[in-house]
Amino acid sequence: MKGGSTRPTASLGTFFGVYLPCLLTILCVILYLRLGWISGHLGLWQTWLLITLANSITFLTGLSVAAISTNMKVGGGGSYYMVSRSLGLEVGAAIGIPLFLGKALGVSFYVVGFAESLRAYFPDWSLAQLGSICLISLLILALISTNIAAKIQLVVFGMITASLIGLAMGGPVPAPAVAPAASEPISFWFAFAIFFPAVTGIEAGVGLSGDLKDTKRALPLGTLSAIVSAYLVYMSVAALMLYWVPVELLRGDLLVMQDVMPHRSLFYIGLWGAALSSALISLLAAPRTLQKLARDGVAFRFLGQGAARDDTPRVATILTFLLALGGIWIGGLNEIAKALSMFFLTTYGLLNFAAAMEALLDNPSWRPSFPVKWWLSMTGALASFTVMFFLNAWASLAAIVIGFGIALWTHKRHLHRRWEDIRMGLWQFLTRNLLYRLKDYQPDIRSWRPNLLVFIGAPTKRGYLVELAHALSQNKGILTLAALTPAEEPEEQALLLETSIRQFVEKRKITALVRIHRTRNLLLGMRHMMHYYGMGPIQPNTVLLGQSVDFAHQSDFADLLLEVCRSKRNLILAKEHLLKNEDRRAKARRIDLWWSGHKRNLGFMLANAYLMQQSHAWAGAEIRILSIVAHEEERAAFLENLKRLIAEGRIRARADVLIKPANQGPFDLIAEYSRQADVVLTGMRAPNPKESKESYGQYYRALMEKLPQIPLVVQVLAVEDLPFFDLFQR
Repeated sequence: MKGGSTRPTASLGTFFGVYLPCLLTILCVILYLRLGWISGHLGLWQTWLLITLANSITFLTGLSVAAISTNMKVGGGGSYYMVSRSLGLEVGAAIGIPLFLGKALGVSFYVVGFAESLRAYFPDWSLAQLGSICLISLLILALISTNIAAKIQLVVFGMITASLIGLAMGGPVPAPAVAPAASEPISFWFAFAIFFPAVTGIEAGVGLSGDLKDTKRALPLGTLSAIVSAYLVYMSVAALMLYWVPVELLRGDLLVMQDVMPHRSLFYIGLWGAALSSALISLLAAPRTLQKLARDGVAFRFLGQGAARDDTPRVATILTFLLALGGIWIGGLNEIAKALSMFFLTTYGLLNFAAAMEALLDNPSWRPSFPVKWWLSMTGALASFTVMFFLNAWASLAAIVIGFGIALWTHKRHLHRRWEDIRMGLWQFLTRNLLYRLKDYQPDIRSWRPNLLVFIGAPTKRGYLVELAHALSQNKGILTLAALTPAEEPEEQALLLETSIRQFVEKRKITALVRIHRTRNLLLGMRHMMHYYGMGPIQPNTVLLGQSVDFAHQSDFADLLLEVCRSKRNLILAKEHLLKNEDRRAKARRIDLWWSGHKRNLGFMLANAYLMQQSHAWAGAEIRILSIVAHEEERAAFLENLKRLIAEGRIRARADVLIKPANQGPFDLIAEYSRQADVVLTGMRAPNPKESKESYGQYYRALMEKLPQIPLVVQVLAVEDLPFFDLFQR
């Protein structure tokens, strides 16, 4: 098999696959070229504090990595793989792309450190030229074989060990007659930014996770052992350098460690081994992150191609080489180190956050063989993000903005995920806790939201109900679109109806829940849904129906309306009239609200009109509040009250009060004055406590026969025990 279909050959164990790559990447050029310099500026105690803080973040991240890696089969891609499989593809992409760039820049970092040590031997060559030759040699080695490149590390380990033994056997360096020129004083956080890339070596083992024989054992054991070993080395070397070397030399001579050792060759053996091995490990790990990004569809697919023999990502390796080459020619060691710190702190923060959320949610699928308390991982996440802002607040904000941008870009591409992440568990966790919090609160008018239960059939036939409901809810309440199908129909029919409704709302970018209910009696099924749909305190408070003109079943429909009122749910009835050669609904020019004098109904009608006016479809629509009085002397006082209501309610509307002519009924006036309206809202009479369905059915039929032919007629009835009028009296 060729290309992306080839399975990687898992052949590395704990020592070669994790411990050595981690340890040798941690014991990098910073140990030889910058630790003494930092110690000279900060002193022993601040240096130890810096090393401890940096290693604490890395150790907590190592614990999180151990927990995640023992709960899942970690594929290639390391940190990206673990975050994307826990927090979702969008968040994974948000760190995966910067992580790849960081690892590629890490190659530049280690190669430039190596090149710095060669300047004394090749004074006519620039850092970029020396680094480029070194990088080309590493590229050839990386393309030959992962196993060969990994096992060379044993030799490097011996070289570093020899140099550290030489340092321990060293002696004091005499103060020079003329002290070298010292650099400007540096702050603790500036030094931290330079030092932190030294402890990011755990990425080396994680990055090669796809090549491990036993990931669940190798990653925890190898990672944590390497972190502890390296911590002891850094603490000891900082103390030794301050013990053997005068402070002025530490501040001014970056290569002063060579003077401590019995023979200078031991210094170069260790430095070259550390620099070259770290660069090689990063050159192996970075392409595997990009390869996984490509195979998940985040990056270009051709970047995921692997060699037929061992799936080595050669195309991704070439791209990593080119980016690293650019880094060599653009920046120096300190500048690259500061950039690397931001990349890796972001990654560590999200790795810890992913582990914390997995442990906190405690899903049944979370069963790591190396469990870690959620607060430990969350401490690691908070420490990572906090340190980022101490290092550079503006760069941290830029990293957050870029991360959100990548996540949004990934989300809009609708990439297909082949795995489940913790987002469903997170929403369930939050919903559960919020529901329990809400159970002791009674509804009040200040926090009222329209939780709509809308009964529709095929969405193409009653799409106006969906659009009206969306205009009323506007993500302020909960919108449920319910459809009922006969129980005797095949279940496939119900699934097809649900699919058509979901496609209808997705095409129009409407946020709604869809509920299909199979029943033997449609009206009985609607009654059941009104009573039993919802969860705890979150119940529909408003029912939206299409107006029925099937007068053969008017008493049954009236019985449904009575049931809505008895269940203390508000009622909205809507009817669309398609006028010849005219379709004004899209213009949303005017909403006419006709008030008959019922105070609660006016508040509910105003609430609906206001919500429509705030929606995108009806933005800028004019609201007219109209009322009818019998005599001229009533008109002025009535109009003044309406204008006061508009002013105090802070709504964009105008009022008008009409005098009813002796030869015209109220619906004649509505038809005359609202013929240019796009929607008309009118009230309905509430049923009497013991009114029969036949009596209310007769009232409803008479009402239907009188309603004018307006594009959209909406009748409302406020039934909920809330003072809706107070919404506009605050």
